[in-house]
Amino acid sequence: MSRKPKLPTSAPLTGEAKKPAPIARGPYVIKPESYDDEPEADLEEKANERQKAFTARFQFAGQPLQPFSSSRERLLMDIREASGAGDFGRLGMLYPDALRFVWLCLHTGEELEQFQCGVGLPGLNSWPLYRRFQVAIDRWTDTNAALVKKHKNEMIDTFLDAWKASQVTHAVPESADHNREDEDAGN
Repeated sequence: MSRKPKLPTSAPLTGEAKKPAPIARGPYVIKPESYDDEPEADLEEKANERQKAFTARFQFAGQPLQPFSSSRERLLMDIREASGAGDFGRLGMLYPDALRFVWLCLHTGEELEQFQCGVGLPGLNSWPLYRRFQVAIDRWTDTNAALVKKHKNEMIDTFLDAWKASQVTHAVPESADHNREDEDAGN
């Protein structure tokens, strides 16, 4: 007769059981003091940065640009996708994205709405809409090649500044004194 091997059992549930090892805390663990509110000076500085971002106005070659709104940002991303553009933010994509940005911001919201209906865009109606946007941008770039080339670096810088400003949150942090123990935090 062969004996079955004895399976190991878990430790008994008594006080004699070995305590588990404490959890090692590494540099990746958030320490409780990091939850403290930011100093008032930092909050004021960030409020000034937000205000500056929301009121920022940009231009291209002396022409004022329309604000880089969330709808223009979405259009830029849709046109990029339809054009088969590479990963967003890559160095080689900054110039084409800056061209898209400038072209979109040179047009009013009403003009962009008409373009989204296909009115005024080059190409065949059977072409994908956002591909037709890219054709319009390419034609504008060719028509204004000398101006675009002259202001290429400024255009890229303006695009990056406008993008950064458009990503600033509208949320305003509140200081710690707004939330007393007897009040609901609202979370």
